[in-house]
Amino acid sequence: MQKLASPYQAKNWGASYVEVMPFIQEAMAQALQELRADFPEQFQGDLVSIVLDLCHPNPRLRGRLGKNEHAAIGALWLQRYASRFDVLEKRARVRGAKPNV
Repeated sequence: MQKLASPYQAKNWGASYVEVMPFIQEAMAQALQELRADFPEQFQGDLVSIVLDLCHPNPRLRGRLGKNEHAAIGALWLQRYASRFDVLEKRARVRGAKPNV
């Protein structure tokens, strides 16, 4: 929320979420650019993609892991993210990167 201009924050905005969503998306893009720098270069794209997928300002676009996939339904929908993190961790080990634990 720090990236979102004051007029568009919930305490100041009186209109619908749909109307403020473009401003939230822009703030999210800025935050993701900063977050990207915190990740090892070889994993930046994957990790930023996962964060955006799980936290997308548009609820209809959350939980898809790609533009062409349908949102998963049921109790196991987070399993594909766990699998994705597992793959990234294995790639890090193969490349000799040290995990941040």
